[in-house]
Amino acid sequence: MLKRIITHLLVWVCYIVYELSILLILSKEPVDYWATFAWFSLNVTLFYISAEYIFPLFEKKSSYILTTLLFLVSISLYLACSVCITKYLDKDVTFKNESISILLTDKSYVVQRLWRATWFIGLSVGYWFAKKSIRSEKNLGFLQKKHYEKELFEMELKKEIATSKLANFKSQINPHFMFNTLSFFYSGIYPLSKDIARSILLLSDIMRYVIETNDADGLTELTLEIKQIENYIILNQLRFNNKLKINFEYTGIPEHKRIPPFIFMTLVENALKYGDLNDNENPVSLSLSIQTTKLNFFVKNKINKLRLSESHGIGLSHLRERLDLFYKSQYKLEIKQDDSFYFCNLLIKL
Repeated sequence: MLKRIITHLLVWVCYIVYELSILLILSKEPVDYWATFAWFSLNVTLFYISAEYIFPLFEKKSSYILTTLLFLVSISLYLACSVCITKYLDKDVTFKNESISILLTDKSYVVQRLWRATWFIGLSVGYWFAKKSIRSEKNLGFLQKKHYEKELFEMELKKEIATSKLANFKSQINPHFMFNTLSFFYSGIYPLSKDIARSILLLSDIMRYVIETNDADGLTELTLEIKQIENYIILNQLRFNNKLKINFEYTGIPEHKRIPPFIFMTLVENALKYGDLNDNENPVSLSLSIQTTKLNFFVKNKINKLRLSESHGIGLSHLRERLDLFYKSQYKLEIKQDDSFYFCNLLIKL
C-alpha cells in the first residue's frame, strides 16, 4: 500500500512539474502557487473519484443510471469548486470582479473548465483500464498457478498410487525365496535339459527386473529394458523350438537414457501374444530408434485372427496412463490396424 502511494505521488509530481514548466515558458506572469495548488488538488480529486468510484460501476449493468447521475454530480461539483477558486484564489483580474452567477453563464469560461475536467477524466479512464488489465492478468496468473498446482498434485498422487500398488505387489512376494527356488530348479534341470535350464534362468532375470526395478524417480535404464525384451523373445523362442519369426533390432546408443519400466515390453508382449508368429514372409518386426532427444519404437505384426477375440485393450490402456503420467504431451502413440496387419508406433521426447 505504501509503495503504491509513493508511486502515485511521484507520478503526480512529475506531471505537475511538466505542466508548470510549460506554463512558465508560455506565460511571463509569475505563478500563483496557492491557486495552482488548489487547481491541481481539484483535478486530482476528480481523477480519483472517476477512476476509483464512478467508472468501476460500469462493470455492473444494473448501475448505468446511478453511474450517470454520479458523473453529472461530479461535473457540477467540479464547476462549482472551479468558480470558487477563480473568485477567491485566482489573481486573474478578468475574473476577480465577476460574480459567481456571471461566471457560470460565461460560455467560454464554462467550456474552458469542462475541457480541463474532460482531460483529467480521460486520464482516469486510461488509469482505470490499465488497473483493470493488470488485475485481470494477476487473476489469470493466479488461476493458472492454481491449475498447475492441481495438475502437479494429481500427477504426484497418481505416481504415489502407482508406486504403492507396485510396492503392494512386491510385498506379496519374497524375492529371495523365489530366486533361490529358481536357482535350485536351474541347477537340477541343467544336466537333463540345457534349454529348459536356460528358460528358467531367463525367467529369473525377467522376474528380477520386475521386482527390483524400484528407483525413486520411477525410471529404469534403457539398456535394462532392451535386455529384457531380448530375454522375453529368447524365452518364447525356447518354448517353441526357435520356430517363431521375430525380428528385433535397435539403432543408436541406449546408455545413459532412462525410461519408465515395461513401456516397450508391453508392446512386445502384445505383438507376441496376438500376432501370427509362424509366417515366414511376414515376421513380427520390432525396431527401436535411439536418438539424442527422442526414442521411436515401431511394431508391425500379422494378426493372428484366432487370438484376436482375446484382446481387451487393458494393457494398452494402462500403457497410455503411464505415458500420460511421465510424459504428458511429450509422447505420441499411434495404433493402426487393417484386415491383416497391426501397426504401432511410439514416439517419446526425452
